[in-house]
Amino acid sequence: MKIDAKNTELCKAYMLKMWHFDKYMIAYYPALQLTKKDPTNGLAWGIVGYYQAMRGNYLKALGPTLQAAKCMPDDAATMANAGRLVTWYEKTKPQPKISPELKSLIELGKLGWAGVKEFSEGSVSYSKKLGDMKKKADKLAGEISEKKKRIGSLAGEYKKLDEECRKKNKEGSDQWNHRKNLLNQLAEVERKRPGDLRKKRDEFKKKIQEVNKKIGETRRAIANLNGKAFKIKKEVDSAKKAIRKLEAQIGGPRPKFDFRRPGGEGKTAAAASKVKPKVKPKDKPKGKGKGDE
Repeated sequence: MKIDAKNTELCKAYMLKMWHFDKYMIAYYPALQLTKKDPTNGLAWGIVGYYQAMRGNYLKALGPTLQAAKCMPDDAATMANAGRLVTWYEKTKPQPKISPELKSLIELGKLGWAGVKEFSEGSVSYSKKLGDMKKKADKLAGEISEKKKRIGSLAGEYKKLDEECRKKNKEGSDQWNHRKNLLNQLAEVERKRPGDLRKKRDEFKKKIQEVNKKIGETRRAIANLNGKAFKIKKEVDSAKKAIRKLEAQIGGPRPKFDFRRPGGEGKTAAAASKVKPKVKPKDKPKGKGKGDE
């Protein structure tokens, strides 16, 4: 549906209707037009700020929300949102760049709204969430540190295993060469066929069996070392993966605002207390009848 952006009343009516039906993404566009045509329309500013905040654009939400608070200082939801956003801005490091006008509005707002319950509660609410997030981040950093220490320890174990494995491989290679020499010598003895052939053959076979046994032991030792090395490598990879996940959580999303709907939650506590309750007029005394005289 297209509306005439130049028609202020039509924009206002369309904005209010969409806002009433919780269609803030649609209400945003006529609200944005209204902030240009009628800068005193606090609800329009509030809707623009609400739209940006719900999309996570807190810096873009800051200015419109403060303008809404300036125009509607008695609106509870707007003041709570302003308190959260001002605290977000002050606690974000490094601080986002904003215009001098907006900085001035923040300072004036803090002075003027510090005593407003909803503004203070909004500020405290965000500070608490930020504190909880910092505790979580510190805990995650501790877990990451432990994982890194474990990786360092495993790296040392892996290095020792690697050195031992190299030695065993060298030992196995020497044993294999020795076996080969013994087989060559046995072949030479059998070729010459001396008188004590059986005795010589048995001696060589016994030596070959001993070498074969050592080669088998060396192979099993190497296989055992490789198995240990594989487990260490697997644990290291698992620890690195866990570290990546933990680091992603530390650098994860900012604390989410419990952003409230401007103009939809009544007045601030201070403003509500000023409203005098309507007193029901007393019944007028009835006039005296003739019988009462």
